[in-house]
Amino acid sequence: MYYNTTNEVGKDLQENKDKALTQEQMILNKVKVSTEMQVNFTTSASVIASLGIFQKTPITSIRRAVTNLVNKGDLMYTGKKVEGLYGRNESVFILNTKNN
Repeated sequence: MYYNTTNEVGKDLQENKDKALTQEQMILNKVKVSTEMQVNFTTSASVIASLGIFQKTPITSIRRAVTNLVNKGDLMYTGKKVEGLYGRNESVFILNTKNN
């Protein structure tokens, strides 16, 4: 989901929506693959952001995508927090295996 806080319209709006959806799909795919390799795999937005495919993506975009995936039921927050980038605490999440 793209939050149109800059009031984009037309082609620009559609491109931003497509990009946001792609980020969510890429994050979900990475968590799914990691969960297949390690049972009960958990991670945070900063860990995702440090991966090569996301290194140029703003951390706020990663956090937005994770929140959207949690709201959709694809990911779940564990209740744990870790220190992320810039010293800010962030929630740890896990794949919701009931939906995936």
